[in-house]
Amino acid sequence: MGLCLNAAEAMTGGGRLTVRTYREPGDGRVVLEVSDTGPGIDAKTMSRIFEPFFTTKGVGRGMGLAAIRGSSTSTAARSGSSPGKGRARRAPSSYR
Repeated sequence: MGLCLNAAEAMTGGGRLTVRTYREPGDGRVVLEVSDTGPGIDAKTMSRIFEPFFTTKGVGRGMGLAAIRGSSTSTAARSGSSPGKGRARRAPSSYR
């Protein structure tokens, strides 16, 4: 839910939020993927998005993405973004 709220807040002029689940080929883990068509995140900011208390918002505690990362027990979780291209987060679970 936190990823969806962040995406919606980033797409101030509207856009598309996509939530997808599928099974990983091979090991069969369930993968949750959230992506949006928002403005994206520059490399400097991207390197800090999971730091506790880091925020780009005027209001907030900066714990949302840090908590999301902590709840993702997989080291295979990945995030990607670039300015003008939106953002994506892919998190395989331990569920099969």
